[in-house]
Amino acid sequence: MVSSILAVDVEIENKVFKMADRCGIVNVYSALRRWLTKSQIAILMYHRVCRSVSDFFLQSLTPEDFEKQISYISKNFRALSLSDLVKSLCSLAPPPRKAIVITFDDGYKDNYTYAYPILSKYCVPATIFLTTGYIGTGKLFWWDIIGYVAQHTSAKQFTLDGIGKCSFKTESERADTRFRITEKLRVSPEHEKSVAIQKLLDVAEIDISPDLGKDLILSWSEIKEMEEGGITFGAHTVNHPVLTGIPLEIAREEIIQSKVDIERNLHKEVTSFSYPNGLFNEEIVDIVRNAGFTCATAVSPCRLVSSKDDIYRLNRIICNVDFNRFKAMISGLLGDLETCMRSKPLS
Repeated sequence: MVSSILAVDVEIENKVFKMADRCGIVNVYSALRRWLTKSQIAILMYHRVCRSVSDFFLQSLTPEDFEKQISYISKNFRALSLSDLVKSLCSLAPPPRKAIVITFDDGYKDNYTYAYPILSKYCVPATIFLTTGYIGTGKLFWWDIIGYVAQHTSAKQFTLDGIGKCSFKTESERADTRFRITEKLRVSPEHEKSVAIQKLLDVAEIDISPDLGKDLILSWSEIKEMEEGGITFGAHTVNHPVLTGIPLEIAREEIIQSKVDIERNLHKEVTSFSYPNGLFNEEIVDIVRNAGFTCATAVSPCRLVSSKDDIYRLNRIICNVDFNRFKAMISGLLGDLETCMRSKPLS
């Protein structure tokens, strides 16, 4: 299920990175890389910080794991706001040698409950990209509906069109089924996705409270409080569609309206955008640029940003629970290894 750079189990990879860190290899590599590239820019992407990492929602970090990462960042890197990084990249001056930027996607309430106090404690700035159509509505994201079904259905097994057999007999089967459905629907057209979700609810015999999302998604009052406390907010569309999979005019509406929604509520210009699922094309980039955004972020698991990168295609790395792997990622070691393995010809 997980693509491995060394064609081995991720747990073994984590042990390798732990050994590399203990031997000082990660720090040496990071210093050497900075000397060669003249900079070390990492934009990190988070989603949730919450007590339970085994619930039905998006994979998250515990507050303890998140604080461990933020503490490490505050001691070893120069934490910048996304806007300050973009200003640096657009100037003639070289970017900071150990720059790091914190971002969150979607706008979960636990960003306020757990992440915000930790960021404030270490004086680390962050940008949260909001999917505005979910704020104050009670709606759940489609992937959270899948997770809710996987955890709460009493059905042991059923068949779902386009997915096949779905088994929920064990925790492992529930997790695997959730993954298969999520990955299938991630690349499905939006109208097919909605139909599939309703079919899933029907066959699983699950009813979801229409207000469940209010306990999971940020409210405007919480957003305003964080904005006053130094957190920056960017746009992430209204409904979180895959922008490359919908008509261009609808994509334009999703992009522009999310900006309008945030500016209307915060009375402050919104300058940054995050592509849902990290997917975009030239036409989408043009819409974002013409809408008045000064930068946009995508995602590739481990690749750092360089001063030569397009500010409308800024890559972010996905933060991992394993701390040693996290350090290997932000040092550039993991991303460089992946690039090396991809470019190596097969024998």
